[in-house]
Amino acid sequence: SSHAKAKAAAKDDDDEDDDSDSKSLSSSHEFIVLVDTEDATSLRMATELVNAAKRAGLKARAWAGKTSPNAIAKFVDSDGGDFAVTTIDVLGADPKAADLRAKAPLVARLANEPFVILARDGVQDVKQLDGRPVSFGETDGVVDASAQALFARLGVAPKIVRENVQTALGSLAAGKIDALVMFGADESRAVNEAAKGGKLHALPIPWRDEFADRYAPARLTAKDLPNLMPADATVETISAPFGVIAIDAPDGSARATQDAPFVAAMFERHKPLLGAGADPKWREVNLGAETDW
Repeated sequence: SSHAKAKAAAKDDDDEDDDSDSKSLSSSHEFIVLVDTEDATSLRMATELVNAAKRAGLKARAWAGKTSPNAIAKFVDSDGGDFAVTTIDVLGADPKAADLRAKAPLVARLANEPFVILARDGVQDVKQLDGRPVSFGETDGVVDASAQALFARLGVAPKIVRENVQTALGSLAAGKIDALVMFGADESRAVNEAAKGGKLHALPIPWRDEFADRYAPARLTAKDLPNLMPADATVETISAPFGVIAIDAPDGSARATQDAPFVAAMFERHKPLLGAGADPKWREVNLGAETDW
């Protein structure tokens, strides 16, 4: 594909010259990377990818936007943005989304992110949420479709509420909802503050072998979620795959050609993300791996 060629060219250049920061890529286009700011982890990773592009001499910025498959389809139709950092579990698995996957190719896989279900006192099992009010984030947000798919697999049908994290935390404290589902909880200032009240906890999501086609097991500790569990406790959950999607850039299109400098920058200038002191999530990412839906 066009994006794969850009990646391969970047790798060849990187192999020939380790001092890649001495070279600049050329494009007058300002690249927009869409990200749902409700997910603090996605926001940080999108910002770091934008910074990699800037190190290559490109113009780029992260832009707040909804990133569900439905939202991605709308951006494809409206040419809104160039890339999106988002979960890829639902879009990758939907047999009806082949056309959208062709128009929105997967450029790179990022680190998985754990689902975190924050619940009020008295709720100890995800099955207790059947028929109960649970926030899945805002409509078409990064959590929305993924939470719907996850709960369907769990056989749990909550009364879905759609609120942003800050509002949902308030609703949880007031007893208006029983739980909220989110990504990026370990990096959320709002969650960290709300957890200090001592009335919230993270629910375990039991692993099943049948989840392996889409998810991976994950374990949360008190280091990940301070004030949400005892210091020596762990919570088993599952994590969803995330990636970088090119918007309205099917193979061979003018948009795919336009994307090439950003894709090359992403693969050439990623070394600072892997160095000493870098975020461990980047060490889970193999930007050089072959990617396809």
